[in-house]
Amino acid sequence: MPRTLIRLEVTAPGGFTRLVPINRTPFTVGSDQSADLALPAPGVAPCHARIVLLGGTYHLVPGPSGAPLLKEGVAVPPGGAPLTHGARLQLGAKCPYSLRFLAEGIRAEDREDRLVTLMEIARTITSSLALDEVLDRVLEGAVRFSGAQRGYLFLRDGGRLVPWSRGAAEGSNVEVSRSVAEEVARTGRPIYRDSTDSEPDRPVTASIVRLRLQAILCLPLAVRG
Repeated sequence: MPRTLIRLEVTAPGGFTRLVPINRTPFTVGSDQSADLALPAPGVAPCHARIVLLGGTYHLVPGPSGAPLLKEGVAVPPGGAPLTHGARLQLGAKCPYSLRFLAEGIRAEDREDRLVTLMEIARTITSSLALDEVLDRVLEGAVRFSGAQRGYLFLRDGGRLVPWSRGAAEGSNVEVSRSVAEEVARTGRPIYRDSTDSEPDRPVTASIVRLRLQAILCLPLAVRG
């Protein structure tokens, strides 16, 4: 069976949009910092709404405060309302955020394309191509495989990491979370962090906030040590 990605599309007043994974049930939305999606904004109650998985279907349920909650412009009853892909949620008239429920499956052809990409990367790493050609193809394949908007590759130069680019070096102009890259280089373990992380052992780095990133995935790449 295809896997389904359950997320909320959150659009801020300035038009900036981010995708927030719904990775637990119930999933809370409110102005309180302890909410799974914290939206400290006018008209938003501390626990304004919950998204709950019931009988295999996600439901939108009003919070205990009884604050206005609408789905597609219709008030949500106390018992909740089922959610389908693309449903628009409103946290009252004063809330400046726009929310949309997304339930998207990963198609079989998408998985096959990723497998082909992995095979291409493996063949490239073991090929006899020049180093720049290998790095260029590996980076392109990694971005295509992950579906990321952009990607960077760092090379270890003594005790520091140097951003690589084919031809002229980009140097310090690379806009990326160096703290995450340095941690991966030090530990040899991959790291995934997104803008909703709030666990004490997974702090949101300043660069994620400053660069307005939705998420960072950083992987170590090593051949023969």
